[in-house]
Amino acid sequence: LTKKAIKTIPNAHKDWINTCAFSNSTPEFLVTGSNDFNLKIWDTSEWKEKSTLKGHTSGVTSISCSEGCIISGSVDGSVKVWTKKGIEVTTLYCHTERVNAVIVDSPSSGKEQAWGDKDEDDTGFEKKLLKQMNEVLVITTSDDGNVGVWKPFVPNEITTLKGHSDRVLSVKCSPKNEIVSSSLDGTVRIWKPELPEPTGLSKLDVFEGHTGPVSGTALCMNEINGTKMMIGATCGRDGYFVIWRIQSDDVCDSDDKISDKLVTPMYRVKSSDKSLSSICLTMKTGVLVGHDTGEIEIWRFSDTEFPYCDTRLTSGILAGAAPISKLGLTKDSKFLLASSWSNQVIAIAGGNKKVYRRMDGHKDWVMDVCSSWDGKQSSIYSVGLDQQLIEWSIDVTKSKTQQTQQSTTIPGVKHKIPLEIKGKREDPWALTLTCIDNKYIAIGDSEGRVLVWDQASKLFVLIKKVHKDSITTLDSFDNKIVSGSKDGTLKIWELKKAMDIQLKQVGHFYCQSSISSLSINQLKKNAYMLLVGDCNGYVTVLKWK
Repeated sequence: LTKKAIKTIPNAHKDWINTCAFSNSTPEFLVTGSNDFNLKIWDTSEWKEKSTLKGHTSGVTSISCSEGCIISGSVDGSVKVWTKKGIEVTTLYCHTERVNAVIVDSPSSGKEQAWGDKDEDDTGFEKKLLKQMNEVLVITTSDDGNVGVWKPFVPNEITTLKGHSDRVLSVKCSPKNEIVSSSLDGTVRIWKPELPEPTGLSKLDVFEGHTGPVSGTALCMNEINGTKMMIGATCGRDGYFVIWRIQSDDVCDSDDKISDKLVTPMYRVKSSDKSLSSICLTMKTGVLVGHDTGEIEIWRFSDTEFPYCDTRLTSGILAGAAPISKLGLTKDSKFLLASSWSNQVIAIAGGNKKVYRRMDGHKDWVMDVCSSWDGKQSSIYSVGLDQQLIEWSIDVTKSKTQQTQQSTTIPGVKHKIPLEIKGKREDPWALTLTCIDNKYIAIGDSEGRVLVWDQASKLFVLIKKVHKDSITTLDSFDNKIVSGSKDGTLKIWELKKAMDIQLKQVGHFYCQSSISSLSINQLKKNAYMLLVGDCNGYVTVLKWK
């Protein structure tokens, strides 16, 4: 024994080091956290830095190493979960103030190989990771006086323990599954909360749908041969579109199920030798397919009849030989909307399949289009690479005779999107948008930000960075935004309005590669199905409940 340090690591961080923790795994490692926003992992055999974990936007205040994983808390109120190799698993937006302590607890602690010790190159890694993480609890304390209990893939807390009247500085778990917290209010509190099963996002199935990136997804509730079921459709850069039968207990009774499989392919159709760019489903078993060549095809199918092309709208009568970037129906389903890289948005009448309105105004590619409905007319919104959000109105009260008249071009109202970032030479691009509850428009950009625009005030009311990379696709349900990103994550955000507009993350899912497309459809009250496509051709079916 000696009173002298056996090892000193000089200049370990660029600022104060607030916290450190040893791993409980083999080989052993040390993790340090600093006011420089970073964590570092050190090899204790040679005391050399193995990796730097970057991601926090403020100082790191607390670290816990357990179950083979690393948990870190920050001054900004967030908590991050990492594997021992330094791969960020998820972020929990835990508290409104500084996080003081984080610990990990699991009923299986010490009995099984911890999930963080799995090899990320293992083909079964994701399945094992998700199974074992379901057993893990993350417990946090904060200056806000609360103790939060979380599960790593459920970004909204399972429960919040309230009772302290001042900052809560530490927390521990007893062998009896009791939680003990201490506070500046001079009290120690012992809790044994009943932990409800968390609601939120769950994976139902994942399968290979295409040999290249999935460029479009669609969902629609249909009744085929008297059986109610969800129909999904995907299209890809391989020139195929696929129609899927999706069965769920939320849709049909067990007696009505056609097979034991959740997702089964109904038809796989080679539509083009070139890429398909977008897809849409109708209630009348119709599939609308957009092409990179600027064409739109309308296909019909049934449970017993292979799909056939009913109508082909050529690029000459549409917007020219430029890719159709997005297809979608207006909220009242009376018009098909198509955005194009020819800088146009087109409304096609559902009855006669003729162009009803041409909407000009963009000076660059139109990336996405959506609509809202106020009970009298549809409002159309589009975003383009010209940094403009453009708004149009379509009067749906006109008679079918008026709708069959020659199409006219209508002007739109332009709204400049505040995409500029100080210090950047080039501004980000607006890539996708969605309408929230017929009140707001959410836009996703190439910097991973969501920008929320208020339809009533005509103002942008929120800009928030929510992903590490580009947001490639957005959709919404109720008052929630679903964002898919090039970083491979899908996140669900609840839009809240108090004094100002806020986004609270309530769902999180990791896909196998960059997310390229997503669609949502309601199963029943408070239950929704999500169809997600990625750049490796895989399709994932999720359920929100």
